[in-house]
Amino acid sequence: MANRRILVTSALPYANGEIHLGHLLEYIQTDIWVRFQKMQGNECHYVCADDAHGTPIMLKADEMDIDPEELISGISERHQLILKISILSLVNSIQRTLMRIVISLS
Repeated sequence: MANRRILVTSALPYANGEIHLGHLLEYIQTDIWVRFQKMQGNECHYVCADDAHGTPIMLKADEMDIDPEELISGISERHQLILKISILSLVNSIQRTLMRIVISLS
């Protein structure tokens, strides 16, 4: 079978709210699928971002009495921080679990 060229994205979270567990679950599942595709020899690119357009962003910015660009910038920074913390936490948890398995097998 010929190698495939695949472009993947996840549902884009609105820039007017925080990332929640549902977002993280989707990102992790998508990341696993993309890694699997790469292991199969496929060219696979995973792109994700915030949905920074539309009425919900304008309404939230108006409610907070700030420009929509300022709202988007602040939420984007928090989204990136939450993702970094979540990924580090997940990696640490996996490492601890693997260490327990190794110790129990010794």
